[in-house]
Amino acid sequence: MFRTLATVLFVTLIGILSVGAQDETTPIPVTTEVVQQAFVNQDGIQFTFNAELADTVPIASDRCAERITPDMLVAYAAYIDASREAYRIPGAAVAIVCDGEIVWTEGFGVKNLQTGGEINADTLFGLGSITKPMTAIMIATLVEDGYMDWDAPISTYLPDFVHDEMTLRMMLSHTTGMPGTDLPLFGISDPEAMMDFIGNIEPTSEPGAAYTYQNQVFATAAYAAVLAEDSQENNPTDTYRYLMQSRVFDPAGMTTATFRVENANRGNHATPYQHIITQDMVTTGGNLRPINYEPAGSEEPVGGVLASANDMGAFMLTMLNGGQGVTGERVVDAGTLAEMWQPVYDFTNLPPHMDTYSAALGWELLTFNGVDTVTHTGQAHGSTATMIIIPDDGIGIAVMANTNNSGDFVQGAQWHLVEMLYEMDSTLGAMYTEKHTAEQQMIAGVLAPMPMTVELDSVQSYLGTYELAGLNAEPYALVWENDGLYLRRGQAVDFPLISAGDSTYMVTTLFTGVPVTLSTVDGVPHMNLGGMLDLTKAIN
Repeated sequence: MFRTLATVLFVTLIGILSVGAQDETTPIPVTTEVVQQAFVNQDGIQFTFNAELADTVPIASDRCAERITPDMLVAYAAYIDASREAYRIPGAAVAIVCDGEIVWTEGFGVKNLQTGGEINADTLFGLGSITKPMTAIMIATLVEDGYMDWDAPISTYLPDFVHDEMTLRMMLSHTTGMPGTDLPLFGISDPEAMMDFIGNIEPTSEPGAAYTYQNQVFATAAYAAVLAEDSQENNPTDTYRYLMQSRVFDPAGMTTATFRVENANRGNHATPYQHIITQDMVTTGGNLRPINYEPAGSEEPVGGVLASANDMGAFMLTMLNGGQGVTGERVVDAGTLAEMWQPVYDFTNLPPHMDTYSAALGWELLTFNGVDTVTHTGQAHGSTATMIIIPDDGIGIAVMANTNNSGDFVQGAQWHLVEMLYEMDSTLGAMYTEKHTAEQQMIAGVLAPMPMTVELDSVQSYLGTYELAGLNAEPYALVWENDGLYLRRGQAVDFPLISAGDSTYMVTTLFTGVPVTLSTVDGVPHMNLGGMLDLTKAIN
């Protein structure tokens, strides 16, 4: 019975990956002495509006002032903080750009629940997959410089890569026809091992004909770019970082953006929190576990950037300025950017608020109630982010939060501001709140009959490392630490496991709902992940 429930939970959540908590009745503390008026908006979130503070909010230009007013920003700030409290998110940051300037950056909450610390415009958050459009911009500069071509076979740059039918255009739009490989390749450090493994997998659909979100194939495009540019064949990760710094971060004016987690963990950063699902999460919201930012390994090109609100503002302005950075240097040509923002694959069966939705080269294109946007979202270990650009009106919005369950919060916050800017009815915040609540109730229902607690005696013989045939990389491992069972992969963050009974366990964060089944075959321990990946315990 559990395996059926776990499969339902896994399929439902693996694409959503947002299982946080909210409490619509959470009161928002009044921290100023001036008169404030309380509201409950159409999303069901209670917030306060401080009219006197509106006079202190600067607006970049008259054109922006027509749409982004001081009163609006104060109301939006109150909404963000109330929503953050309701979703139980420790900290968040927002950047808004308009008419060639950063109009507003603001931090909310704290960097760390134990030590506090004010979040400001330079506080670093993990961007997760918002790294992808940045990587795509770097690749675009190499296309402009003649190192690559959007439609040349990828084997032009990776001679040993067997899937020569793939092109950059397919790889950056997730239309190669390759199946997902997150479970086998998550957390490995060696790009060559990643590419070798992908080379041994067959496409499940005709290249260019279907869409499957594929992190490792996207990363392979980045490493192909590295090899195309780097005639010295240096370390591919070092060269990738150099290309991103010199071709994107520096000319765009992203002064604090980095891949170096060791520096971020010591500096001005929002502590990332894993959200751990629990049986009582409907009422308590689950548990938050503080972690450190860890290296993204071979997946650095698809999820490794850490950046601040100011960095996001600079990047969005660069895109809105036709590829010219705030430094005055050109990052990418306007014509190239326009090509990147052309649809490659159009989705169907859209939700009511989407007029159109398409995959592009490292970006997603979404028309919402007649407003054309260029966007991407991201989730990393302990952080979530979203970015939306409205080219026709020169507006950009970025929202970041420091838990891995913040998808509904950042999306709701982003679209709530769009609704405010275009004087639409406020509906999407409520939609995300309802979705979030339904997910919590579903998860709690699945967890209710489970034992949850893992006994060491029941897993002692299974502790150790597990190898996957055909992959020469860091193995998965089952470890017992701090009176609990964890799934580990290389330098990546540990995943806490709970007992579901019958030698089956469940991942409780990020890959939430993935079942882990332990068995013994001919005296050798085996571990199955997600019903798809069978690993054998290494014999020392």
